[in-house]
Amino acid sequence: MKRILMLFGILMVLMTVPAFAADANVTLDGEDTGLTVCVAESGTSYVSFRAFCESIGDMIVTMEDQTVMAVAPDGSWFIQGELGDPYLVANGRYLYTGDSVVCLWGNTTMIPVRTMAKAFDLDVAWNGETNTVELTSGQGVATYGDLYYSADDVYWLARIINAESGNQPLRGKVAVGSVILNRVESPIFPNNVYDVIFDCRYGVHQFTPASSGTIHATPNVESVIAAKLCLDGAREAEDSLYFVASQAAGRSWAGRNRPYCETIGNHNFYL
Repeated sequence: MKRILMLFGILMVLMTVPAFAADANVTLDGEDTGLTVCVAESGTSYVSFRAFCESIGDMIVTMEDQTVMAVAPDGSWFIQGELGDPYLVANGRYLYTGDSVVCLWGNTTMIPVRTMAKAFDLDVAWNGETNTVELTSGQGVATYGDLYYSADDVYWLARIINAESGNQPLRGKVAVGSVILNRVESPIFPNNVYDVIFDCRYGVHQFTPASSGTIHATPNVESVIAAKLCLDGAREAEDSLYFVASQAAGRSWAGRNRPYCETIGNHNFYL
């Protein structure tokens, strides 16, 4: 039974493989890397996980079942991905690929090149004239998650995501977290995660779990992952500042007064 489930999982991953339409070369600091990216019909550029890690980072790459991992020779840092997941983990950082999942193409594990570049702290530019992905060095590796993420922000963001969308797919969780961080960045809301969540202007909490107490429940694992993805730049539902349970949208202030963005899972999102 375990083997059947594993084969089914691999089949589902293969069904998500994008159609690749063209190839492009890759340079690092102006020098040819010998790498080639495959440009999907969607416009996303993919690169071989193994080739990138071995060429750019001289890393040791392994694959077991559906897990790919690259480890530095001295063991000081790592990158890991699961086939079919929309993110990589690099040094405890959660890097979102969105719709462009970690996938197999033939026998090659393919990752969006921008996600791989972020794992190595590389800037990315596209040169259409030479059909080249141009990488520029930063510090060499992604800052460790324990140093990059504010523990307080992870704590509260994971809890509001869990309370509002703990039963939703990962994309729905990321969308809820996006609304919180969009508000942090907006001049019309408080400028930190905690104050946005517990915002009580006009005598009412902006988010029901903050008043009901359900926000204090321990978040599930995926809600914590979604919080870290959001804090690392992941966004869904564009620049939405509001979300409402779909069944209550017509009775809500946002549903009546704000521009509709999209529906993800059981929530409507509004700009």
